[in-house]
Amino acid sequence: MAPDRAGSIGRENADRTLRSAARRVRGWPRDMLIEVLGGSSLLRVIVRLALYLPLACLTAFLFYVYLSAELAYYAVLFWPLLFLWVGAGVVIAAANLDSEVRRAYLLANAGAIATTPVIWTPLIIEAFVSPRASAWVPVSTWAPITFVGLVVGLLMGFFAGRVGAQSGDNSVGLRSSDVTEPPTQH
Repeated sequence: MAPDRAGSIGRENADRTLRSAARRVRGWPRDMLIEVLGGSSLLRVIVRLALYLPLACLTAFLFYVYLSAELAYYAVLFWPLLFLWVGAGVVIAAANLDSEVRRAYLLANAGAIATTPVIWTPLIIEAFVSPRASAWVPVSTWAPITFVGLVVGLLMGFFAGRVGAQSGDNSVGLRSSDVTEPPTQH
């Protein structure tokens, strides 16, 4: 092959590659958004974000309060973990993930938040009974109690949908495999 011909083929291939790359880059944000949302409507994503973000922020705030009560300045070391928890809520809300993952994240937040009355009710009662009484719920147990609530909620979210599906129970409580025809009237 002549050097001129080889050089022109190389330039044509390079031009074609650059044009196709430019087309991909021009549609990149839109295409990437569609892939991330997975066909979910924008309204659904906004509603999920409006639900997940406050729950995640409240959970992170509770952990921060409970950890700082026990660890004082060392609680700052847990900030990246708390930010990751909130960031995971944004990703789970926006991405097209399995419903079990979304349910597990919501129930984990709900479990952590639900432990707040367990911790604060005895403290409030104690304050009214005697301001000098010893703590019924020691400060060192606040974060572990909240963590247990988070883990229980997480496990409930992952396994709640599977229990009914594995047992074959339908909504009335009958085993769907045993019911072949409706009962007859006598």
